[in-house]
Order: sequence, then C-alpha cells, then structure tokens
Amino acid sequence: MGDTLIDGLEGLTKIEGLADVLFDAIYWLGVIFVILVLAYFFVSLSIFINKAKNGTLGEKDDDYLDD
Repeated sequence: MGDTLIDGLEGLTKIEGLADVLFDAIYWLGVIFVILVLAYFFVSLSIFINKAKNGTLGEKDDDYLDD
C-alpha cells in the first residue's frame, strides 16, 4: 500500500509540473497577443495621422483596375 501512495504522489507532482508549463505557455501567449494588438493599434494610428497630414483622409483610394 505504501508503494501505491508514493506512486500517486509522484503522479500529482508530474501533473503539477505540467500545469505550470501550461500556465506559463498561456501567460506568454497572452503577452504576445497584447503586443500584437498594441502594434496594430499604433500602426493604424500612424496611417490615420499620415492620411490626415496629406489631406487624403476622406478620399477614396484609387482603384487601378478601373481604366
């Protein structure tokens, strides 16, 4: 009976280690997602500011297929 108890405790340790790895992976995926969202926001803001400076904010983009 002592062997099964020790095996059970070792199994819990392995699961706990796996949970830590999954938690770390989810954490870093969240960090990467936040960085990508912030990058998208700042690039969109930069494009908006450049269009406002050039006076092309309300104009429709040229469609080169309409010749």
